[in-house]
Amino acid sequence: MKKILSKVLIIVGILLLLLPSVGNLYTKYQQDRMYQAYLDNLTQIETSMQTLNEALVSEEELAEEQPALAAQTPNGLDVMGIVSIPKIGVDLMFVEGVSKQALKFAVGHMPGTAMPGEVGNCAIAGHRSYTFGEYFNRLDEVEIGDEIQIAIGKENYTYKVYESFLVEPSEVWVTEPIEDKKVVTLITCHPVVKATHRLIVRGELVE
Repeated sequence: MKKILSKVLIIVGILLLLLPSVGNLYTKYQQDRMYQAYLDNLTQIETSMQTLNEALVSEEELAEEQPALAAQTPNGLDVMGIVSIPKIGVDLMFVEGVSKQALKFAVGHMPGTAMPGEVGNCAIAGHRSYTFGEYFNRLDEVEIGDEIQIAIGKENYTYKVYESFLVEPSEVWVTEPIEDKKVVTLITCHPVVKATHRLIVRGELVE
């Protein structure tokens, strides 16, 4: 009886140790599915645009008939675009909102802040826990001069990082508007295991 109980406890212990890894693999799988769905929708848009152009429709008719981007996260949220950081090798889907649901399978655009490419402060937040997949896990490796690329449909914006710093969780001023500049502010927890601060990485639009 004792031997059976010991074996059961050992198996339970192994399963508990494997849970974070399994969760990480599942999230990575979902990220890859979203990324592919996003690319598939872009291909459909380009094909439709070409067909409409060949039919010599006007710009107004073209805008009315252009299909909407329909990629969604596994929990049903619309994907707005992709945030890419070449330095750390990530291509992340981003959605509107920073709720627990929004950040489960993507990074989130903070409502009320500027949209990518607009004048102001475009704030995007994401998890940094290995339980939730890659996301902003390696954001602390990004340095001044590195690029942050954001794609929405066929629009592409390139930002160059000009500062990186830590703040207290209560310092919400990092999301406030910035006049006369087109800035993206990436926000995540720091450090990875026991988050006591927020890591902020900022870039200014260059292209």
